[in-house]
Amino acid sequence: MNVKNKPTYYSYLLRLHWVDNAGRPAWRVSLQEPGKESQMHFDSLAAMYAYLANQLGLDEDIEAPDT
Repeated sequence: MNVKNKPTYYSYLLRLHWVDNAGRPAWRVSLQEPGKESQMHFDSLAAMYAYLANQLGLDEDIEAPDT
């Protein structure tokens, strides 16, 4: 997608929930676009950051903050 056709605005409903991952607590994440029923699920915050970086067309790696 070229820059002219690239969206200039993104909006998501972000849901976070805490799970016990084999004795190691972890965050699970889901994103949902307004007006759509489908959700995207991620096993980690880092996976969500990678998805968003891809959506934005960022070439550089984005470091997820330490959690």
